[in-house]
Amino acid sequence: MELIPTLLAAFLLGAAQPEVSSYPDLQAAVDANPGKVLHLPAGDYVISRKLVLKGDGAGLSGPGRIIQTDPGQAIVEVNGLKDVTIREVTLTRAKDRTESTQHGLDARNCAHLHVDGVKVIENRAATGRSHCKAAPSRASRAA
Repeated sequence: MELIPTLLAAFLLGAAQPEVSSYPDLQAAVDANPGKVLHLPAGDYVISRKLVLKGDGAGLSGPGRIIQTDPGQAIVEVNGLKDVTIREVTLTRAKDRTESTQHGLDARNCAHLHVDGVKVIENRAATGRSHCKAAPSRASRAA
């Protein structure tokens, strides 16, 4: 019967989010933790390829700032996943690379995508494309 108090404590305290600081880069952290919400502590995380979330239940959370240096790449991509959470992170481009043809957050074919407190800044689309793209979810298309 000791299992019940252990499960209750885990539920009340919440499962610890994997820290990205123990991996060589953000994509390595995502790849090693599919389906988990990764915690981005305060600081800058420079990427040169889009960050592709993997696994249902995946996500990003925390005060970290993801800086994309390649204007030809999206900053974060979510494709075909469900129950994804992106919370409180900042998505931006490098100072001399703010003009882009790509989205800050590119989400397609997702079900139950939760985006809360996310900032997309310095992502200027010369072609008139928006900062974020979210295609209709599978659930809303079926209705």
